[in-house]
Amino acid sequence: MSPCTRRNTNRTITMIFPNLRPTPGRLAVLLLAQFATVATAAAAPATGAELPTLAEVVAQAEARAPQVALAMARLRLGDASLAAAAWGRMQNPAFEARAGAVGTQVEAQLDVWLPVEAGDQPAARRGEARAMRDWLAVQQLASLAEVRGWAVQQWGRAVVAAARVRLLSEITATADQEAQALVKRAQVRDAREQDAQLARMEVVRFAGQLAMARAEFARAITTLSLVLGEVPERSEHAVSPATPLPLPQAASLDTLPQVAVLLREVEVHRAAEQRAIAEAQPPWQGLLGAGRDAAGGLRVNAGVAWSPPIARAGQVERARAQAERLRAEAEAEATRRQTRVQWLALAGEDRALADADRDLHSQGRAAGQATLAAATATWRSGKGDWMAVLLARRNLAEVELRHLDLAERRWSLRGEWVAATGERF
Repeated sequence: MSPCTRRNTNRTITMIFPNLRPTPGRLAVLLLAQFATVATAAAAPATGAELPTLAEVVAQAEARAPQVALAMARLRLGDASLAAAAWGRMQNPAFEARAGAVGTQVEAQLDVWLPVEAGDQPAARRGEARAMRDWLAVQQLASLAEVRGWAVQQWGRAVVAAARVRLLSEITATADQEAQALVKRAQVRDAREQDAQLARMEVVRFAGQLAMARAEFARAITTLSLVLGEVPERSEHAVSPATPLPLPQAASLDTLPQVAVLLREVEVHRAAEQRAIAEAQPPWQGLLGAGRDAAGGLRVNAGVAWSPPIARAGQVERARAQAERLRAEAEAEATRRQTRVQWLALAGEDRALADADRDLHSQGRAAGQATLAAATATWRSGKGDWMAVLLARRNLAEVELRHLDLAERRWSLRGEWVAATGERF
């Protein structure tokens, strides 16, 4: 606390409690009043840069999120695999050198074996590499969808937290003004001391809620800094948490990121199975040989060798690829059903929240404002109790805070929807 703020606080406390002696009970009340005054001073509108818009946050999340960087690295591995699969039919040659003697005559022989694939092995390898690369590309799109949904959720949370801080700042400031007015009236016996005490405690109550709201806002913008690169300044005038946009229509189930990833995985395992079938046929071995016989003459020969796939013909690789393909197909179908149920649940919950918010806005807010006005008028006429005014204000504040809670939940639903569909708002 700065010296200026401390002097103002002490002056306010002296005005409110002019004749108090430092007893333990009165010191506790004194500390409560000091906390309320400091909290009210802290609730003054802050000046800072506004939070980025939703489009800016989503764009920066897509560019900086760790999941996206990891997906890009995997995609580069897919490109490398595609390049490695582009070799031709010729495999590495084998050289064989022999030497011997017949009596005193030396013989020498040099053979070169040239393995050449005569089947569809190169095309099968390239097909598997392309399928793997496409699978990694779809995984990148799924990562972008998840990051996009996360950004929508966090932005909605930060915006609602800023609105909650603004609302509680206004309520705390109003309660503090009324408490100071009641204290002055109690000093001249124009109001009851009990009402003044209740008003002071009400300031403490709302100041505590304001402190929690500020902590939630600080946490929200700190989380956003993971993709924004820096923590935004605390801002009381952030973008208004208007009613979230309606959920878009459901797209085709096969185009959803998670389903598309599984369908591409099916193609990868199918291509792996085809590659295992093709590579079960060993390459043909072309033989070129030259040497010197025992009589000193030149000897040249050529031939062809082939190893039939009898003992091992890729059965293990084919069985594994088939099992993985069946697993991916079953998982894709399960994801389709789960996503359909998730869509229905999200849409149903959003409709229920929208109806509740509409009723809260049209009926609860109007009823709360009317109740507060009536309670205030009755109390000012000397026929009512100050507690009725406090309860009416609490109820109205609860209505406003509940509206923000519903808005935060609806933004969270939109984040789930974006992560599941990859759509943009």
